[in-house]
Amino acid sequence: GDIDVVFRHHDSLVRYFDFLEVNYNNTGLANFRTGYGDWVPPPPHPKSDAHLMSSFAFLGDMKLGIELFRHSPHPNAPCQLRRLINLSKKAAPEYHKAFYNSTLGAYMSGLQTEQALSLYLGVVPDDLTSSVLSYLIDDIQVKNKGHTTSGIVGIKYAMEALSMMDRGDVALDLALQTSYPSWGYMIHSQYEPATTVWELWNSDTAGPGMNSRNHHMFGSVSSWFYKHVA
Repeated sequence: GDIDVVFRHHDSLVRYFDFLEVNYNNTGLANFRTGYGDWVPPPPHPKSDAHLMSSFAFLGDMKLGIELFRHSPHPNAPCQLRRLINLSKKAAPEYHKAFYNSTLGAYMSGLQTEQALSLYLGVVPDDLTSSVLSYLIDDIQVKNKGHTTSGIVGIKYAMEALSMMDRGDVALDLALQTSYPSWGYMIHSQYEPATTVWELWNSDTAGPGMNSRNHHMFGSVSSWFYKHVA
């Protein structure tokens, strides 16, 4: 790839990570700044914890920054690389401390998104990885009878995390599901069978506001097909 683009945008990247680090130092992860979070989970399921979601984004950005500065030809890149590695080493165990619910044996309230994001990040301690994965799979297969409870962020990383952890069979079952909520439900809807991906899991019964029938919102399954099936 063109590593010169990283060189040209070095100063902007540094300012971006300055911004994230200042916010992290001010609040820690438990109260980290929030945004839309796991947008539009399927009704009646609630959204995942907003601070867990933003902490996932923060740690994910750290990983991306580490890769960018590792390959950057900029003379200050090694300094920034060390900075982000040290920040990640500090924040990763804090994530577990802030969001793991030892009573439940899962992250936060136990929603699928909260388990999938934690597994994908690789912040789950080794002695708990198997049980958190089992909790996620049981929630999908047993509690929700083969269905997702996730919004646009959670479903992407649920598919990825399951495949990373050799449970692509569960991800494939989600992809092939045809009852609500699922991609197959969109295709087989009795009201308006879809030819493109909807903005909402329940677009066929939701109101007209923010309800496109041709939207990228849940299109992450396409990349999953290419990465793990094709």
